[in-house]
Amino acid sequence: MKKIACMLSMLLILISANAQTLRGDVNGDGKVNASDVSDLVTIILNAGLTEDDIYKKYNTPAISWIDDDFAAFDKQGKLTPVYQKLHDFCIAKGIYGDLALRPFSSPADAWIPTGMVDICKQWQSEGFEFLYHPNHSEGWYDRDAQHPHDASKIEASALDCIKAFKLYGLNAPSILVWPGNSAEFPDNMPIVKKLFECAVAATYNLINHNSDNDRHSLKRLSFESLSRGWLTKTQMKKRIKDAIDNGDWVILGSHFNSISDSETPDETSYNIANVLEILEYAHSLCPIRHTSDVWNQRKPMWLLLGK
Repeated sequence: MKKIACMLSMLLILISANAQTLRGDVNGDGKVNASDVSDLVTIILNAGLTEDDIYKKYNTPAISWIDDDFAAFDKQGKLTPVYQKLHDFCIAKGIYGDLALRPFSSPADAWIPTGMVDICKQWQSEGFEFLYHPNHSEGWYDRDAQHPHDASKIEASALDCIKAFKLYGLNAPSILVWPGNSAEFPDNMPIVKKLFECAVAATYNLINHNSDNDRHSLKRLSFESLSRGWLTKTQMKKRIKDAIDNGDWVILGSHFNSISDSETPDETSYNIANVLEILEYAHSLCPIRHTSDVWNQRKPMWLLLGK
């Protein structure tokens, strides 16, 4: 009991000491909630750990995979051949990634049949997880003299995405997948930090080492590195293995809505044969897990090191 009382006293002291962040607003969302209390307890329980101790405790190797712009239906309302192959592969291999979903502007849209919501719910029930991926408009990154930065529009775009998920009945963790290269614009960051616990950038050839990266700009290793000539299939596999051996977090990225459906493997094509081969290889090294699962496991490392 004395230990619990001591912890509660320390918790109150920490909350009082955080007056500059709304008396305990650890996650920076503008309010003190259960997540903040949990985060403060984590800090208390790990007080006194050295940086090396923190890495040993929380920096475990992990692999996640996010497919951007999930669009499984064609204009006729049928599951596209590529997504059918992907779905069958994932079910057979037990690989359940994350699907970054842009909100549908209306179920009546000609290119977004009403059935798309049903397929999202089906995939979610099977084990896939959806992540917030705001529409790429509203000045996230396409800016010029006629379309300057407008924080209110960007925030509205992000909020619309959150509202849309609730409307569709889809559950999602507080994780944003940045639209395009919008993570490269510093004036977007305050909005994202306000609304989301962490965020994943649209990088092509980067790995999350220790806590080197801002948790609102996590890096990805994209399969599109193949088509851009940055990595061959063999080199990409080596990158993944080296990262796992080093205790890093690999977040693989794909766009199955624009991938070739060729089933002929080679070293450089961005096709379904190569991508599925790499996914299976990665899964054999370290089981692919949801981004939210890995984030929750490694989150204390970011908290304790002030990232």
